[in-house]
Amino acid sequence: MNFPGTQGLVRYVWLDCALGSFSADSINLLKNLDDRYYYIIDFHWPLQISGITVEPSHVLSAAETAKFFAAIPDKARDKVLAIFTHHGHKFFRKLTNIYPGFSTTKFFVTGCSGNYKCKPSGDRGYYNGTLSINGSAVTVDAYRVTV
Repeated sequence: MNFPGTQGLVRYVWLDCALGSFSADSINLLKNLDDRYYYIIDFHWPLQISGITVEPSHVLSAAETAKFFAAIPDKARDKVLAIFTHHGHKFFRKLTNIYPGFSTTKFFVTGCSGNYKCKPSGDRGYYNGTLSINGSAVTVDAYRVTV
């Protein structure tokens, strides 16, 4: 779907990987990404990313991670602004070089939000995100706000 407020420049793509693997429909969505648009991709299970500090049982397999990245056409790789995931029960972000061929894509695990308590102290968190468009430059960032 078009991301609101971007005049159709940015698309939001939600994928199904609820059972720890991507559905065929989700992989087909990725295979059809068009380099005329920028993308924010969202799904539940975090990818297996170098340096990630999420509990390994809460991360997709290396094979499923490779399947995800391989499905994105070469011409659209620079257009993937950010990937948001949730199942990791913590906040994690990596802002560059998340996977070979994806040097500028940002990766976020936002699994500590709402009423879910992620710290022994009972802290809950919410996230602020920004999507900025300045001419042809589009950027995304997110950070955790503890309440």
